[in-house]
Amino acid sequence: MPTVTEKLQKLKLTSYEFMTNRDIRFLEKHWIINGIWPESYWKIARWFMTRLFSMVCYKRHDVNFWQQTGFHNANWGLLKYSFISIANNYKKICTLQWYKKLYLVPIFYITIPFKVWIIALAYSAVESPAWKRAYDLSK
Repeated sequence: MPTVTEKLQKLKLTSYEFMTNRDIRFLEKHWIINGIWPESYWKIARWFMTRLFSMVCYKRHDVNFWQQTGFHNANWGLLKYSFISIANNYKKICTLQWYKKLYLVPIFYITIPFKVWIIALAYSAVESPAWKRAYDLSK
């Protein structure tokens, strides 16, 4: 059985695409993946806000940030995969019966500007000089 540090070292060299759900839960347990809100917030508030803004793909960003894949590369993943998650949600809507689409498609189109705005704000936040300093100090 590998120790925690050995497992963390192994995961640091593993690409996010090849991580299992168990690996991701392990990284969440050890606060490598820590949600999209500052640690100063209460845990219940962070949990609620993370669920509310579930379209932001913060897990991949946190792993890339931790693995030191490059500051802009880690942040680009946040933008790219967040928009892919919105597209995947729409693909799920398109597979439903027609009567469910009658109300889900308009709701999707009404909420998409807010989702895009939130993703843009999240990307702007992680591209800030403060995040760059945090990235440089975590090396």
